[in-house]
Amino acid sequence: MDDEYKHVIRALVEAHRKHSKPDSEEFDDIIAGKALGLVFLLQGDPGLGKTLTAESVAEQASEPLYAVTSGELGTTVNEMESALKKAFRIAKTWDAILLLDEADVFLSKRSVDNLEKNAFVSVFLRLMEYYQGIMFLTTNRAEDFDPAFMSRIHLILDYHPLTPERRVKIWRNLSAKMAKDETLDEGGLQQLATDYDINGREIKNLLRTAWCLAKDNRRPLTMADIRAVARISSRYSGTSRV
Repeated sequence: MDDEYKHVIRALVEAHRKHSKPDSEEFDDIIAGKALGLVFLLQGDPGLGKTLTAESVAEQASEPLYAVTSGELGTTVNEMESALKKAFRIAKTWDAILLLDEADVFLSKRSVDNLEKNAFVSVFLRLMEYYQGIMFLTTNRAEDFDPAFMSRIHLILDYHPLTPERRVKIWRNLSAKMAKDETLDEGGLQQLATDYDINGREIKNLLRTAWCLAKDNRRPLTMADIRAVARISSRYSGTSRV
């Protein structure tokens, strides 16, 4: 993520923590308890760092992250409303940052021919209006939003496909964390970023598997381990340029 994005997120979170109480000078909503939350929308394909962003914000704020996926909220409007209220209560009790993953079903545009979907969206909008904490919503589809959400979301972050330059940074950061005692040369990491068109989550999984392979052989992690795992894993078929 760009440093500019990081700075804006950090500033918003800090301001919310200081001024989110109804008796603060910045509180200006007419109806008590409304519009006190801070809502981020993270949109982009899987594996580009949306969840990592929420985790990093929670870590920097020294607050727990409570993650819920839309599939855990039930399949009916009543189930969803009850489960979402419970998630909000838990996040408030823990003073946690809430991550609602795969929120597409709640954000999609309402239409006259799908009343059940309309009810999901309407209930979510109503509950979201009164949520007073920090919430991250993630979605893969950015073009199908209900317009009513735009006034309730404070910042929208787009996650674009990785360039080789961004991939090498991920390779570098993850290898430094996962293989602290091993040294992988910079040239080799740059070549991996060029050879394998994969996302951040796939890089992490590949590195973890290669690290386990090296440890099983009782030796340091090498580039050969990483490339061996990449070759034999069907997950990366079609992503190699070598």
